[in-house]
Amino acid sequence: MVVAELPFAVIVENDTEFITLSEAARLAGYSSPRTLQVAAKSGRLKSKRIGPRAIVTTRLWLDEFLDDLKANMSHRRGGADDEEEGD
Repeated sequence: MVVAELPFAVIVENDTEFITLSEAARLAGYSSPRTLQVAAKSGRLKSKRIGPRAIVTTRLWLDEFLDDLKANMSHRRGGADDEEEGD
């Protein structure tokens, strides 16, 4: 396991770069990593536990989570609009 010299923690394991949930939250525009912690715990955000406390993810997994979140939000909006048009 190697931590790179970057402005944020990157953990490299088997050629996979992991980022902390704090860094993932910053990249996603969240003010707190709590949303991602809950998503990771529920399994909606793919993640991995490193040591007793650290939870990490990858940029790919974060992008997949955000894409799913966006798709679900547009589906909900689309569903509500479709119902109104059908009345």
